[in-house]
Amino acid sequence: MRKSVPIRWSLTRDVVFGVLVFGGLILGVMIFATRTAVQTLSGSLTAATISQAEERLARFFEPVEHELSVLSQRGEQGGLDVLAADALAASFAPVIREYPQVSSMLLADESGNEFMLLRSQDGWLSRETRSGEWEGRSRLTSWTDDEESQRTSEWEDLEYDPTSRPWFRGAVQSADRGEPNHWTEPYVFFTTKDLGISASRSFMVDGRRHVIALDVLLDDISAFTTQLQIRFGGRAFVLDEDWRTIGLPADPRFATTASRREYLLRQPSELDLGAAADAQAIYAERPPAQTSDAVRFHSAGSVWWADASRYSLSSERHLWIAVLIPESEMLRDLGDTRIWVGGLTLVILGVATLRAIMVAGRFSHPIEQLVAQSDRFGRGDLDDTTSIESPVQEVRLLADAHEHMRRALRALIKLEGDLRIARQIQQATIPSDLPRLDGWDLGAWNQPADETGGDMYDAFIARPDDTEARQESGAVLMLADATGHGIGPSLSATQMRSMLRMGVRLGATPGTLLHHLNEQLHRDLPVGRFVTAWTGVVREGSSEMTTFSAGQGPLLFYRSATDEVERYDADAPPLGVLDTLDVDAMRTFSFDAGDMLVVASDGIFEAANEADEMFGEERVIEIVREARHSSAQEIISILEERVRRFAGGRAQIDDQTVMIVKRRS
Repeated sequence: MRKSVPIRWSLTRDVVFGVLVFGGLILGVMIFATRTAVQTLSGSLTAATISQAEERLARFFEPVEHELSVLSQRGEQGGLDVLAADALAASFAPVIREYPQVSSMLLADESGNEFMLLRSQDGWLSRETRSGEWEGRSRLTSWTDDEESQRTSEWEDLEYDPTSRPWFRGAVQSADRGEPNHWTEPYVFFTTKDLGISASRSFMVDGRRHVIALDVLLDDISAFTTQLQIRFGGRAFVLDEDWRTIGLPADPRFATTASRREYLLRQPSELDLGAAADAQAIYAERPPAQTSDAVRFHSAGSVWWADASRYSLSSERHLWIAVLIPESEMLRDLGDTRIWVGGLTLVILGVATLRAIMVAGRFSHPIEQLVAQSDRFGRGDLDDTTSIESPVQEVRLLADAHEHMRRALRALIKLEGDLRIARQIQQATIPSDLPRLDGWDLGAWNQPADETGGDMYDAFIARPDDTEARQESGAVLMLADATGHGIGPSLSATQMRSMLRMGVRLGATPGTLLHHLNEQLHRDLPVGRFVTAWTGVVREGSSEMTTFSAGQGPLLFYRSATDEVERYDADAPPLGVLDTLDVDAMRTFSFDAGDMLVVASDGIFEAANEADEMFGEERVIEIVREARHSSAQEIISILEERVRRFAGGRAQIDDQTVMIVKRRS
């Protein structure tokens, strides 16, 4: 057996040990979890950067698609005429001015007629093509914003067919597939020889196919991506589906248009960025999904993190956004954080240890008093009123709870005694011997669910104090069931029994008696409370029985001659529900030898087993038939045993009462 120690030393030792262990775990986790922190930070950072890049790319590309939609709708309504150059220039120029990413706009029809407008270094340049009219020549017109009225035109042999260009063919194919917009692969623009991609859309006018297109320079995409600011010296790329670079990362070498054009459409491994080449090698072995987790790798003696996400321009055209971040830059901030956290943890551990020793002393004495007091309570000594003082609020609350528990235990012990007395009084009111009448066999049984119950039965010989009662001389029977079970319902049932006996002694007729019982209970009982009651009168020398059921049902009447059971519902609502009761619906049963009337409370029919199955009426009827040759009390004993066996180990949840009136043979 382990040696016990005082609570003050045990509490001090355990708290100090726990604080030290917890502090050590914090330091250990902090030291060895840097890698996890870096991984989490890198994953969050790369994901946030990709999300930022996707959002900005959406703002870059979505206006292009929006203008395509607006212009195609306008074209379908006849607002764009490929042969009206001046009108088209007036329509296209505001779009190019508003969206810097749009370098040029084109409109062509299936006959090879085309109009193009692009922004040049000096101003504007338009190209008009008439395949069937100008025989391989195109007209080029240039002007500036300052001198828009002074336009210069010249003819040039271009051998140019717009219907063979990627943006025209792609738009037609996308329209055939039911897709609105088409994005081309990166290609060389015919006029400027620049690298770019085009967004195009097909529409029909008077049965002729037209295509509207907006050109976006790859250099403009790179000018956009090089401006992305990524924490910790990170870099962002935009790649096409073949992993060719169409958006260069931030780097001094890519600061000018000329330098950017030199590296466009190169693989990341060809950008003279060592980390990019190593990242591409990793992704070549394990191609990323549409979204992927960050990948950690080594490059030129340094550790980097890479992540890539797919960005969809359309169902057939996708880009990749790739991000590279050096781990060393992230560790620099984490290292400073680790020093601060470590120092702060040591200070907290020291303060916590000192406080643990002080708290142990504060808790020790009052807790020892509480232990001694609990021991006295366990021995039944509930008269101790010693006050336990402590500066600790929780200990004071515990002491107060201890005192409340002492008082509650005393009250509970008193209540248990009162309940025993109440049960004795209630059981004393239930007759142990039933009246004996020639030609009749009576039986009854009651089992409350609690110490006291809401069920009650009674049977007594009416005292013939007046002429009418003398003529009705016989036994008065009653079975009552007050709502609920416990002390309250038991008072209601006992009140019902007392009023019934008093009324009979005063010579009241059954109808008058029930009328006054209902009226009194309606006044006495609170809302929602009532009493179901069955009353009956049997007389010596008679084979008939007069009964009245107020909410008590079903009544089961067994006829021996046919071995059948007749079921009767209540004659009226329960007592106490309505302020008046219709007592004219009394029922008279005529008994032959062996016939019997079974009256039971709902605790019999609704007794449930562990499977929530109820005992029910059919089982009661089956028992009555099986034991029909037995006495009334024997039948009740069989019923009691069957109900108990049916319930199994499930506790009784409602009072159970049954009364049987049988005609002797």
